[in-house]
Amino acid sequence: MSVTGQIFTTPEIRSSGKRWYVEYKLNDVRKRDYGQVNRIKDHDMRMMAIEKLKNNIMQKLVAVNSTPVLKATKIRQAMGEVLALKKLYTKRNTWRSTQTTINMFSKFMSKSHPDINVTEITREHIKDFLNDCLKRKNAPRTRNNYLDALQNIFNVMNDNGLISSNPCAKIPLIPSRSETHVAFTEAQVKKIRAWLALHEPYTLFFAQFITYTFLRPIEIRQLKVSDIDCDNGKLTLSAADSKTKRMVKNIPKSFLRIIRARKIHKSPAHFYIFSLGDAPGVKPVNSHYFEKRFRRCKKRFGLSRLHTMYGFRHTYVSQMIRNGAKWHEVMKQTGHTTLAAFQKYIRSLGAEEPKDLSEFISVKF
Repeated sequence: MSVTGQIFTTPEIRSSGKRWYVEYKLNDVRKRDYGQVNRIKDHDMRMMAIEKLKNNIMQKLVAVNSTPVLKATKIRQAMGEVLALKKLYTKRNTWRSTQTTINMFSKFMSKSHPDINVTEITREHIKDFLNDCLKRKNAPRTRNNYLDALQNIFNVMNDNGLISSNPCAKIPLIPSRSETHVAFTEAQVKKIRAWLALHEPYTLFFAQFITYTFLRPIEIRQLKVSDIDCDNGKLTLSAADSKTKRMVKNIPKSFLRIIRARKIHKSPAHFYIFSLGDAPGVKPVNSHYFEKRFRRCKKRFGLSRLHTMYGFRHTYVSQMIRNGAKWHEVMKQTGHTTLAAFQKYIRSLGAEEPKDLSEFISVKF
């Protein structure tokens, strides 16, 4: 990446033996930053700390070396400069979410407080915006997402000297629970599988992808034949199609047999695995394709609108947690990169750590 004549590479997490560090190049000079992460013994906590260190380094590299120094004071223009800055180092989906928040907040401020500039925004203005979100029947989770995005936006302004303090500071999140997808019971899973196998085998195949790979439906719809390595049992998800990052996953042997039985690997490499005609093709199915086909099954068993196909992912993550799977191993499957994000996710499922951990103690008093 080149910014104002300086060239730097994207920071990456590395390790040499037991020591972890973040490595990058600035003007062809290799840099290593260890931070304080190696003082942390717990694996999950260390992973969370080094991810935070990597993100901080990237933001500083872009902020220090970027041409668009924040100068505008009008709210929409100032936030537009932040958006341009963040586009240099944030993922596409994250950037789009930030763009949505900026549009919503700018529109609210232009109507309710048209005469103030960005340096005059206070905590009360932020609270007014968040309360307005709730009044418009947005879910508590959506309100919290707006707060997180605004916190990050004003941090960028603060780091660049445009404002002296973050007006989002000390505004708490409010309790929320996912109202989009719910997990299925084991009895429901058995009935659904039997019904789909008889009436909707292609929809069952899509649901099995969710179950065995823990990918999101949007990620599965973008998979191509070339992404499946049947010989080595690997699945590759590109960074462009992933919510998190490029991933290479092991395909469970039981599911690999299902893939081979459908002869996916015999189709042209550029074909999308899920296309029209219940077979790989040149065009992927749309976002509602399988949900529409799944409705007959939901109606058959009296399932609610919250029982979506994404719920199969939640179902099996919950099962692994309940059965004592290690969190960092589950995170490898779900794609969560920080412990905080993963904890938030499993709390939304109602899955918590086992209360009795005595079986894991090897030395008894």
